[in-house]
Amino acid sequence: MNQYSQAFRAHLSHKIIHIPTKYDRTTSQYVVRWKDIQLYFENAKYVLNGHEVVTFISGDDLEDLTPLRISYHAGVVLEVVTDTKGSQSASTAYEDHQRITVVSSTTNFHSDLSTPPSRVDTGKILSLPQQ
Repeated sequence: MNQYSQAFRAHLSHKIIHIPTKYDRTTSQYVVRWKDIQLYFENAKYVLNGHEVVTFISGDDLEDLTPLRISYHAGVVLEVVTDTKGSQSASTAYEDHQRITVVSSTTNFHSDLSTPPSRVDTGKILSLPQQ
């Protein structure tokens, strides 16, 4: 049974939910599938780790692997940015974009299977309030 979960919160929110990870044999790392993130965050657009975008894992050909997935970030709360129509002006969106640095998920993973990644407090998986 999988004992790891990734902590997420909606961008600029304090409420944290935990989504179970899955072990990906293709990449030999724990991952969170994009569709699992979308189950909890309606209209999810991208994920941030601080001011860095967490990119989808790509293969040797630099194409995103399918199903889409991101690397597990042990001990980190990732922020999910959603498409909230009308809540962000074009200038604010541009300013946010200018502060973001894109980094590759492939450089941010735990590959030594002899020692498991740090355990994250798994708590209960919370569902977001219905809007």
